[in-house]
Amino acid sequence: MKTTRNISILFFTLIWQAQGLGQIPSLYRMAVKADNTYLTVEGSRLTAVVERTSENRLAQSFIIYRQPHGTVLVAYAGIPNLFLKRNGNEVVLADYADDPSYVWEVAYIGYPYAGLAEPGAESYITRQSGSWQMASGVVLADNDDAAGDDFRLTLETIENTF
Repeated sequence: MKTTRNISILFFTLIWQAQGLGQIPSLYRMAVKADNTYLTVEGSRLTAVVERTSENRLAQSFIIYRQPHGTVLVAYAGIPNLFLKRNGNEVVLADYADDPSYVWEVAYIGYPYAGLAEPGAESYITRQSGSWQMASGVVLADNDDAAGDDFRLTLETIENTF
């Protein structure tokens, strides 16, 4: 019953936020190429763990809102008013504010991978010492360079949710 309740709450929250942002959002999970773990929220902390297929799967679900100029906002589906934010070099979840640190660019980093980047900068979200941070000055030899595997993400659409 708890899962049904959570899905209902998520559905109504998505509709409410879509009206406020003027669009229909998309629901995704983000897998890290390096070890096929997923960007996950545990408590109020971002981490990466293996795929969850049943209990608390929302912990690995994110709502991506497309914005003008090829940018996006990324909200945590479990608590949709929390968005990914750059806080210096650290990536955190925070209540949304009209601030450029909440805006991301989905950048191509070798088929079929993408990275979440700071718009207009060579700075990508990556795992460092168990937390999510921004890595700047990223230069790869080619699209298969293993040095980029910690910030290469596979964006998996979550369908048939409702």
